[in-house]
Amino acid sequence: MHGGTWDPYAVLGVGREATDAEIRRAWDVRVSATAKAGDLRGAQRIDAAYEVLRHPARRAMFDRTGIVSESVRPSPDQRFVTVGPATAFRAWTPVRSPRRRSRFGEKIRVIAVSAVTCAMLVALWQSGLLGHSSLAASSDIWRPAVMSAGSMPPAHFIAHPRRLLAAATPPAGSGGYAAQQARFDPCQPIRYVVSGVPPFPGAGQLLTSAITEVSRVTGLLFVYAGTTDEAASTVRPAYEPSRYGKRWAPVLVAWTDPATVTALGGHVVGLGGASSVTRNGETSDVSGIVFLDAADLARMASRPNGPAEVRAVMLHELGHLVGLKHVADPSAIMYPRVSASVLDYSPGDLRGLAYAGGAACTHVN
Repeated sequence: MHGGTWDPYAVLGVGREATDAEIRRAWDVRVSATAKAGDLRGAQRIDAAYEVLRHPARRAMFDRTGIVSESVRPSPDQRFVTVGPATAFRAWTPVRSPRRRSRFGEKIRVIAVSAVTCAMLVALWQSGLLGHSSLAASSDIWRPAVMSAGSMPPAHFIAHPRRLLAAATPPAGSGGYAAQQARFDPCQPIRYVVSGVPPFPGAGQLLTSAITEVSRVTGLLFVYAGTTDEAASTVRPAYEPSRYGKRWAPVLVAWTDPATVTALGGHVVGLGGASSVTRNGETSDVSGIVFLDAADLARMASRPNGPAEVRAVMLHELGHLVGLKHVADPSAIMYPRVSASVLDYSPGDLRGLAYAGGAACTHVN
C-alpha cells in the first residue's frame, strides 16, 4: 500500500489520544470481525492502520502531516497467533508478490482468514482471554474466600413473613443455565451502592435498566443506597462496619479500570459475583460486587448499537452477582462472550435467574 491521506485512526475507530493498549484492542476486535465475515480487504485495511499507529515514529509522522507513507507488508491471512497464559504473540510469514492473484487464490485467502480467526477465538476462549468488546472470560466470576465468624456482623433478623417481591415465573422447559449453590435471600432487599464516574452520558440509566430487569426476572428486590467513595477491590470484605455500620456491606457497583482492578486487565471488561456466609446451618449470599471497565464501555457505547451492548455486559455481570455461571450456549447472555446480536436474556438465562431468586427465606442477616 502506497502513501495516501486515509486516516488510520478512523479505520480503527479510535481517537488521536488513544493509548497503545487501546489501539491494540481496537485492532484485535475489528480485524477479527472483518476476517470472520470474509472481508479480506477490510481486514487488510484495519491491519494496515494498526501497523501505522503501533510504531511511534510512523504515528508521529501521520499526526504531523496527515499523510500515511508505508511499504508493502503481510496481510492478516499470513498471520498465526499463539496464545499463552497471558499474552498473544504474533509472527509473520514471508510475503509473496501480490501480482496475478487468481480467483482461486483469493478464495483460499478468505478461507484462511476465517480459519485463523476461528482458531484464534477458540484459543482465546479456552485460555480465558477474550476481546474487550466481546465481554469477558471465566475470570469475570468473583467468589471471595469464606468469612470467619469474626468478620460477620452481629446476628439480627428482619422479620418478613414472605418474599418482598413475587417469585419470577420462568419460561417453559428446563435447563439452559448453571448456578452457584448459594443464593440471595428473597425476603431481604439487596442494597447496592455505586462508585466512580459514569463513563458516558446515559451509562447510569443503562445500569438502572439492567438492575430493574434482573429484579423483575429474579423476584429479588434491589434497593439503591446511594454513591460511595469506596474504591473497587477484589479483596473487598462483605462486612465493613466502619463504613456501612454493623450490617452486611451493600453490593458495590463500580465504574473502574484495570489499573485499579487488575482482574479487568487483558481481555476482561467486567467482573461480578457475590459473598456467601453460613450461619446456624443456613447459607446465603449477603453482598457482592459488579465492577465495570469504564473506558471499555465508553468505547463500546460509541458503536451504532453500543448502548444495547453495554447493557448486555451489565446483564451478564449482574447474572454472576445473583449466582449464575457461564454456559456453552452462544445465544445466552451468560455465554462468556457477548455478541452484538445477543442483547437480552435467553430462555435458559431466565430459567437460571428464576432459580437464583427462588431460595427460601434464610434470615442470615
